[in-house]
Amino acid sequence: RLIEKILGKDAFPNVILATTQWSHLGNQKEGEARVKERESKEEFWGYMISHGAKVVKHNDTKSSAQKIVGMILDNHKEPVSLQMQRELVLNNCKVALTSAGKVAEAALDESTLELKEKMKMVDEKDQDEIDDIQEDLDKAEAEKKKLHNATVSYVSSVDTCFLCPLLLFLG
Repeated sequence: RLIEKILGKDAFPNVILATTQWSHLGNQKEGEARVKERESKEEFWGYMISHGAKVVKHNDTKSSAQKIVGMILDNHKEPVSLQMQRELVLNNCKVALTSAGKVAEAALDESTLELKEKMKMVDEKDQDEIDDIQEDLDKAEAEKKKLHNATVSYVSSVDTCFLCPLLLFLG
């Protein structure tokens, strides 16, 4: 969902989802079934595909990569502003107020809840496990704080730019 919120559906016709690691599969039909499943489900790629994104298979070869690059170049439509760009302009460049920021925050909240539940289940004598979970909790809280404090200092013209320094908060 995060990539959907960063791009926005207006950009989906410019998106190519390339599947990789085919040479590592023992059963190609199983891999094809996984791709079909992801294509058909809204929570995977279905939503983006229904709005113009395309899925292609990358066979881990130079010619396959060249074909995909060619598709990208041929497929490139007029530049569009990304949803996150528009939202950053409207929200004073505050990342946490964008749809993508809210998705990231929800994921961090979910992770924090899972870690707290895990902490309740740990034997109080297993100090190493407790320390590991606490360290993960501290990291999640630090990421959430970083997200809330994140701003983008430069957003290019919303009408003409299709790339922008948006992922500063992920660094």
